[in-house]
Amino acid sequence: MQELQILIALNPGQPLNIGYDNIKLAFQIFSPAFDKQAPDGHGTMAIVYYKPDAPILGPSVNRRLQEQKRIGMQNPIGWDDVEVLALESFPTIEEFMVYEALDILLQSDEFSFHTYKYRKDKHVQPPEPVQALPIGPDHTPRQYMLPTMPIPEQSYDDNLRVMERILKYLGFYSPEKLKELGLEHLVFWLGDQLTTARIRGAQRMRCQDFNSTDRLDFSIPVWQWLHLMMALEKSLHKQFLGSESGFGFLRAFSLLGRVDLIKSGTEGPFHERFEHVLRQVIVAYIRECWLVIAREMNIDKLEDLRKLPPSQLRDLARKLVDTFGSSAALYDLRNEQKDEVREFATMFVRDLLQYLALKRAIKTGDVGFMRLMLPILLLRFAGGQNSQYVGEILETLQGFHREWPPEVSDYVMSHCWLANTHGKRDTFTPIDRMTEQGVKHIKVTNPTKGPNSNWDYLGTLHPILPIIHQVSAHVEHEFRTWVRYSAHTRRDDRTGIALFQRILRTSEVLMHRCNRKLPIGNIAVDFMDDGVEKLLGAIERWQEARDFERRKDEEYEPYGSSGDSSDVHMVDNE
Repeated sequence: MQELQILIALNPGQPLNIGYDNIKLAFQIFSPAFDKQAPDGHGTMAIVYYKPDAPILGPSVNRRLQEQKRIGMQNPIGWDDVEVLALESFPTIEEFMVYEALDILLQSDEFSFHTYKYRKDKHVQPPEPVQALPIGPDHTPRQYMLPTMPIPEQSYDDNLRVMERILKYLGFYSPEKLKELGLEHLVFWLGDQLTTARIRGAQRMRCQDFNSTDRLDFSIPVWQWLHLMMALEKSLHKQFLGSESGFGFLRAFSLLGRVDLIKSGTEGPFHERFEHVLRQVIVAYIRECWLVIAREMNIDKLEDLRKLPPSQLRDLARKLVDTFGSSAALYDLRNEQKDEVREFATMFVRDLLQYLALKRAIKTGDVGFMRLMLPILLLRFAGGQNSQYVGEILETLQGFHREWPPEVSDYVMSHCWLANTHGKRDTFTPIDRMTEQGVKHIKVTNPTKGPNSNWDYLGTLHPILPIIHQVSAHVEHEFRTWVRYSAHTRRDDRTGIALFQRILRTSEVLMHRCNRKLPIGNIAVDFMDDGVEKLLGAIERWQEARDFERRKDEEYEPYGSSGDSSDVHMVDNE
């Protein structure tokens, strides 16, 4: 932690990236005669992410941010703005959807892409990223784990106490440093939706305090993408679950023996397991779409598509998306052709291709594409009645287009969304996944037990955990002591994909049949379409909730007039 304080002192004006999350530890009683009750295990862990390539955002940016916030609050983003952003972003999103459809063909065993003679042609390569993050050692973040705090992250007051304690660890506790924090620094708090909502609520409650430090004007809460992707997967699960007689996820769960996924959740391994099955189902759909397209050209097998030039394959992929995965095709099916089964399949393919494109963007560090997806995600969450992420995405769009100076907008995209600890193009990960890994190191990899295990001991041990794991990784890289367990094979997915694809083919799901009805309980609501209708009301409620007056004066007299810091709000005196 001393090294971190030195870095902060040597780089004045460089923003701080801080992620924190709640943690529950199990303490034991070893001497009942003296200890009648085990300590409360609810606490909070925190990690500071320092990036050597992060720019310096000095006092002038802090002041411009506060002024632009005041102006932006009088001009909140509205429905017309979201509509324009969605229409502008969709052509690019559709181009990435086309590649996802093409890539499923290229990666199939039948196509054998590694032996395809045109495999280096630009038409079978991913589209150029919208805005890709740089890679290399200079862009790898350093992780500084702070002492774990015996403060539960639950209420607004708890979050304020956590923030105060963290800032005290970083050296911001004297009246002079606290004044400097409010007027010259920026702190980006990286957390899940609940954390960022709590911080915004605290800023709203303190909007009439007398200076920037007490009003938390220096704080910028930034929600994280791992938790958003989990919310997106729950939305897809809710939308396309269906029944065992339909063509959605429940049919796939029964077919693949994954009945544990019928009920969605956020705890445990649900996220990884559902993600795996989701991939199998969309691959089955797209493979069958390719066969339908190929039969129109008198081609019966996927391997025969190898004979086509890359440009024609790209055109066929675009035709596949236009026919089986576009909003225009959905409109025709609803208003002219009246085929509920084909409508379900088209909606499924469209939404899942968008999901795959977003996952690839996160993995490859294309933050520009991630930003383009925000209006589309907003419509989906509005239609799916996820009011929490509707508010979070609106806040982010408000920041990008109304309240953040260009330097702050670029900083959020470049340094607050993703991190890359391996230095390769396809190894980016959301920062909150790294925070969750820190929780795992505390609770699973390096658990502490024994009569002397208490919060004081944990506060001493946990800051050195990142060093322990770096040393362990280095030793493993040099000696390969655990090479036998470094890779795990998964059960073959080909069988599951083939089984579901056979169901799609025998049921003629992708064929047009006028007036065809889905079995009862299988109608999927189009969250995108519903979002268009529901978003206006959601925006009005969001605008009303953030319509409050913020003071703009800077009165620090109590700080300077007394040598005692007891009057300073941003100090944890525990």
